[in-house]
Amino acid sequence: MSLYFILIIMLFAGVIGGLTNSVLSANINPDTGNQIQSTGRCILIGVGATILVPLFLQIAQSNLLDNIHGDWHVADTLARVASKAPVAKVAKPESGTTTDTVKDSKGKDTSGKSAVVDKPDSKTTVTIKDNGLKAYLIFMGYCFLAAAAGPRFINNLIDGVIKDKQIDKLAKKNAEVTAQKDQVVAEKDKVVEQKNEIEKKQELQTIENRVLAERDESSALRTVSLEPASNKNAVKYIKPQIGPVTVKEDPQKGRFGGKSENNGRALKASVIKSSIPEFYNVSIWVESTDETRPLDTDVMFYLHDSFRPAVYTIKPKEFRNDKAMDAGILSYGAFTVGVVTDNGETLLELDLADDAGFPPEFRRR
Repeated sequence: MSLYFILIIMLFAGVIGGLTNSVLSANINPDTGNQIQSTGRCILIGVGATILVPLFLQIAQSNLLDNIHGDWHVADTLARVASKAPVAKVAKPESGTTTDTVKDSKGKDTSGKSAVVDKPDSKTTVTIKDNGLKAYLIFMGYCFLAAAAGPRFINNLIDGVIKDKQIDKLAKKNAEVTAQKDQVVAEKDKVVEQKNEIEKKQELQTIENRVLAERDESSALRTVSLEPASNKNAVKYIKPQIGPVTVKEDPQKGRFGGKSENNGRALKASVIKSSIPEFYNVSIWVESTDETRPLDTDVMFYLHDSFRPAVYTIKPKEFRNDKAMDAGILSYGAFTVGVVTDNGETLLELDLADDAGFPPEFRRR
């Protein structure tokens, strides 16, 4: 039923609004005093404008039409229920007559009692009808306003629809541009990351080359390399005294007795920062602690397996100030040094990680 009411309201408001538009000053030519648009044309435009009111309400996201349909549908349903509700009538028994005995579900006597029937709340029904009537009046006002505005309402509505489409199109385009921009930024970040990684690898390669070059240079200064043939007899005598490898990460650990001073000899070291980042210059030497027994025999040094050579001999003629010294060791971290001297009678061992005077970073590695 509400659809018919809406159509009637639209037609009625279109005619009244068109008549109103025809007599407004905006439709009167100031020079001639005649109407710019005829009355019939104004009515036609007014009816056409009212047809666009639902579209206007949809664009404005108004639920006015939903309220009209919902309120009156509920009101009509309640009215039908109220009209069909049964009303129980019970006649008062006359004297001398017999009344039938009726029992309820609990077995109680209900003879002569009237049934109680719930009725719809009349106030609620009226309120719902009032809300529906209010919605109809508001809708009629919209239709009349659209019809009275005539072409202006139609043009503004069309412009609004076109503008909304343009805004949606622009928003979509902006979203695409933003996505492309984000993609470009991501690709740029990826390129920068790859560039930094390449530069880091190149820097590490440069450092590695410098380390290898310095190690080769320091190795060249060692006149005697790994256990020379002239020391074969001494080596045969020495080897049984050196213990097996027990610490894989530090192969010389625990093989030479664990003492840095023994039998009047001392194994010492110094550690200072190198010009190469993260690396340290290590100097090791053996000296005599007994003035009556100067150091006058070959000294064999055992370093970590990562050094080349890892085992070498310094002869007495190469001593510096009566010390068997190697000042050309470049190392990233601490390691254990083993020494055999006095023709195998003296074994020395020094773990560089145990000296608290050395840099903490060096000792932890």
